[in-house]
Amino acid sequence: MVTTVRAGKLGEDAAIKLLRREGYKILDRNFRSRFGEIDIVAR
Repeated sequence: MVTTVRAGKLGEDAAIKLLRREGYKILDRNFRSRFGEIDIVAR
């Protein structure tokens, strides 16, 4: 059984793979500030 945390990580990994294929550079993952969290920071 896949937990929601594991499913989220699998989804993020798939998104990163797609972004890299499209030429994006991944700058950070799970960036946190006092305002919240950003799962993927890419340029």
